[in-house]
Amino acid sequence: LSRPPLANVDQIIIVQAIHQPEWNSLWCDRHLVHFQLEVPDADFVLCFNKCDLANEDEVTALRSIYEPLGYRVIICSARSGAGVPDLGEILAGKISVLAGPSGVGKSSLLNALKPDLNLKVGEMKNEFGVGRHTTTASEIYRLAKDKGNAFTWVADTPGFSLAELRHPEPADVAWLFPEISRLSQDCRFSNCLHLVEQGCNILSKLVEISQERYQSYAVLVNEAQAEQKLQQETSSKVEAKVKSVGGKAGRAKAIPRLSERYRAPSRRLEKQRLSKSEFEGDDLTEQDDSEGGGEG
Repeated sequence: LSRPPLANVDQIIIVQAIHQPEWNSLWCDRHLVHFQLEVPDADFVLCFNKCDLANEDEVTALRSIYEPLGYRVIICSARSGAGVPDLGEILAGKISVLAGPSGVGKSSLLNALKPDLNLKVGEMKNEFGVGRHTTTASEIYRLAKDKGNAFTWVADTPGFSLAELRHPEPADVAWLFPEISRLSQDCRFSNCLHLVEQGCNILSKLVEISQERYQSYAVLVNEAQAEQKLQQETSSKVEAKVKSVGGKAGRAKAIPRLSERYRAPSRRLEKQRLSKSEFEGDDLTEQDDSEGGGEG
């Protein structure tokens, strides 16, 4: 994992509040994609905090979106303590990373798991529904040992900006959405992006996919296309100003190409010019000899 720089991560705990701030499906799915690219072998858990502010229908709706896809879902409240033991059980004996936006209660959950941490907790600005950044840098904490006498490590991270998130290739976004990946096997087109193509199996079976999830998928494909275009435009400009030297098989290096006014004449072009001059000189000599012989 590059942010925070951490090795041997067992699982990613994506934390969101159900309310205050409001649950955001795009934020959740965007971070699922990012971490699947960063640590594909890790387990992914969705932790929905502040369940004390939600009703049963809202909790059921969240479970129905992600549990059928194979994600573990924890519903909890750092304030009431509901679900906190379930979260502690998932964390036990593993190296975990907590990721979530400001104000969702990551620090509060850690305090509930281990009160002597005494982590700073920010206040929610209720009129805006957003929280303050109390976690400004990544920090790793050691919690109690599990039954097998293994330590529990939890890394708390500050929020991610869009610029820090990884983008897959546009055609690879589908493979990071299990429900779309499954249905794409019967798609008419092998390179289908499942957005507007006629005969697309995904578009014909949208009733089988969560509306929020498909909207997230469409946004992420468009973002991946924009990122791909930007990289292509940037790389073409860079390549025009560099040249490769030092051999092949991965040993070559790209170095800046000098402006034409400072470049020495190309030896290959100089050799070609000299050869051409010699060839033209030989033709003139043969022509003179031929004319001289005719007069004799």
